Amino acid sequence: MAAETAKPQAVYSGENIEVAYQLDWSLTIFWRKPLWTDDWFESLQQAMEPDGIRLLKHRFPEPHISLFLVSTKPDVLPINIPRRVKGRLQHLVRDRVKKPFQRNYDLRSIGSTQPRAKSWRAISAVSLSTIRKKIGRFTGCSRTCR
Repeated sequence: MAAETAKPQAVYSGENIEVAYQLDWSLTIFWRKPLWTDDWFESLQQAMEPDGIRLLKHRFPEPHISLFLVSTKPDVLPINIPRRVKGRLQHLVRDRVKKPFQRNYDLRSIGSTQPRAKSWRAISAVSLSTIRKKIGRFTGCSRTCR
């Protein structure tokens, strides 16, 4: 009888690997009245983690606009991102503002197939200028309207 050769064991299997992904989004929400502070951001980050939504950054490009950099797991539906963020944030600021947000929002996927991805500042600047144009179209403002 010929000696049987042992099959080599696979280095990677379903038990010892995790899927890597990077799904990044730019989410813009519009406040009815400026809040002027983002002392709620850390609490909001913690509240969003169980939903598979990670808030990476936040800034106010203008007093009534919140711009978030968001990362999600693959099973999170894009429509649920603004729903969850606005809902949980409304809960956090309910003592200060009764109806904090306007109905509209802007959600964009961020990514690049190019070797070098754009920076967060460049993406947010493009988003903000696009948002201003859209707001101007709906309100009848000219380009100089803010």
